[in-house]
Amino acid sequence: MGELATAVTDLFMAWCCLFWIPRLNGKTWRVPVPIALWECAFLCIAWSALCGCIYHGLNHADRFQLATYGLLIIANFFLLGGALWVTMSFSMRVFRARTISLVLIIMITTVFFRELVLTKNPAGATFYTFCTIVFLLVIGILWGIHGNPAGSWLVSSMGIACIAGLIYLTHMDVAPWFDHNATFHVIQTVSLWFLYRSGLALRNTS
Repeated sequence: MGELATAVTDLFMAWCCLFWIPRLNGKTWRVPVPIALWECAFLCIAWSALCGCIYHGLNHADRFQLATYGLLIIANFFLLGGALWVTMSFSMRVFRARTISLVLIIMITTVFFRELVLTKNPAGATFYTFCTIVFLLVIGILWGIHGNPAGSWLVSSMGIACIAGLIYLTHMDVAPWFDHNATFHVIQTVSLWFLYRSGLALRNTS
């Protein structure tokens, strides 16, 4: 029964992400680069959640677990890329800073993705996600200092993500039929809503 709740909450998270993507896009096809990157992140998270739903629904099929974490690694790349794209606009040498940052993120993402494929161990993906949350939390604070309204939404999103991660790592079950995975998915969906609002604020200031 607990696996059923986990699968349903995974499906709900995927639906929310797919629902938010066109709204991030707005009424124009000329989407700013950071928004386009975050839309890709939401799409990867949606597919990751769908793979998670199948994984829990099919009695832990390993290939879907690997797909879940693999897509999560790629989502981290897009989130970091979009956030750094905005943050580097504070630098005097914008193009050079953005290029170096994106190259570094690609290299780091490749390392973690390669480790997942070779070892079949999701620990690296979990660690990369934790680092992404901490990094985005710092970036959100930096945006707030520079008067970017997206900063407070991003800080709130990452703060809630930390709570979700704590529940996931400590296996805090709400009820026998609603385990820590399902609770994590619900709280993480709330975190993603704040991230979506941060994206809207970015779009309106771009």
